Amino acid sequence: MKVILHAIVLLLLLPAFVSCIDSEQLESRLEGLEDRVIFADSVEDAVRILGDIPGRVLLTTGSKDLARFSAVPGFQERFTARVLPSVESVRLCAEAGLKQPNIICMQGPFSLEMNLATLRQFGCETLVTKSTGRAGGFSDKLDCAREGFRVLVIRRPGEEEGSCLED
Repeated sequence: MKVILHAIVLLLLLPAFVSCIDSEQLESRLEGLEDRVIFADSVEDAVRILGDIPGRVLLTTGSKDLARFSAVPGFQERFTARVLPSVESVRLCAEAGLKQPNIICMQGPFSLEMNLATLRQFGCETLVTKSTGRAGGFSDKLDCAREGFRVLVIRRPGEEEGSCLED
């Protein structure tokens, strides 16, 4: 019974540990990239920021919040969404106004090379991601900034910069 209880606790806490990037790690990853990595406190904040950023955008935040991004001027022409390969995801993309050539249905996480290839293939200058941690391929997305792309990171609700479960 004790082993099962430990396993349950581990399963409950594991996502927090996996997604943890402490401030020291984040600072070292972002050194010299301050002009390429932008943080938003919410999807609404990201929409506001994207309204002021020119160029094409690769949206990797999933289909759930996609409609909120349609408020960005030029959304249909500027945005390409990478979403899970499901009927529901494609439906939400279409409802938001995206045309089929701007919808990528793939299951991640994705390597740095795959992110770079996708950005280049679709002519995107900005990658939008949520702060997903290691399990969501967050560090590979951040590394796109080292290759000259802009990365807009949407913090998780209640996430404090540099905080971690271990703190």
